[in-house]
Amino acid sequence: FEEGVEATLAKKYRSVNYAVESAKAHNRPDNNGEVVEEARSLAAGRVVVLFQSRLEVELAGWRLRGDVDLVRLERTPGGTLKVLIADMKSTVEAKVEHRLQVAFYRLMLERLLDDAGVTHASVETGILYHPPVDPTPEEQAGVEPLREAARRLLGLTDALLEVVADPQAYVQSAHDLVLAADSTARRVAGTPFEDIPYCLSFKCDGCLYAEFCMKWSAEREDLSLLAYMTATEKEALRRAGVTTVQSLATLKDFAPAIGNGR
Repeated sequence: FEEGVEATLAKKYRSVNYAVESAKAHNRPDNNGEVVEEARSLAAGRVVVLFQSRLEVELAGWRLRGDVDLVRLERTPGGTLKVLIADMKSTVEAKVEHRLQVAFYRLMLERLLDDAGVTHASVETGILYHPPVDPTPEEQAGVEPLREAARRLLGLTDALLEVVADPQAYVQSAHDLVLAADSTARRVAGTPFEDIPYCLSFKCDGCLYAEFCMKWSAEREDLSLLAYMTATEKEALRRAGVTTVQSLATLKDFAPAIGNGR
């Protein structure tokens, strides 16, 4: 889906794909300077689309890094810089976590532009995703405004673009979760590592730290080693004092044999 969108937009606008330029290297440097320069040098009446821009910014004492799927920069004839940040998802609906993700990207990009003295209008955020294959009449009515937004802002005819209607609410959530002085992330960071609950799942497969977590779990015979163990089930066992595979295996003793060896 992403490759198709990138190919289509590259034909319509001048574009830069930073991942391709770095041969898709995982440890590539950030593109902070390049993104700022694209915004600063964009001529009036022009549009540029940036793909896979790696941003690395410090916000409220946190060092944040993210690869932004799509940044559309437009300089209006009057000279105003308009910015749209979109995350591309191979899904058929936008979710809360998607909107929160682009809220963080917005805060990071705004910090970069503001620090560089690049003035801009309010940054819009959105989710770009698949239209449903066989929508019901009710779904179709909701799809059309999203299809029109994708067509109007990006020139795409086979995608849906949800421009986040209340972006400030997700910015506030970013502060509640990470950036604020009493955020959830700061409380977690101040908790002894051994006391932090976790659970391994298929979502961990692509994580940089999966190998560390697997080793940690193996050394401690953690319940996360058990196939199909959910976070809810593991936490229930932890609260009952069952914290290892061994303790779970011996939780229930077999009844003694009664007659005839049974």
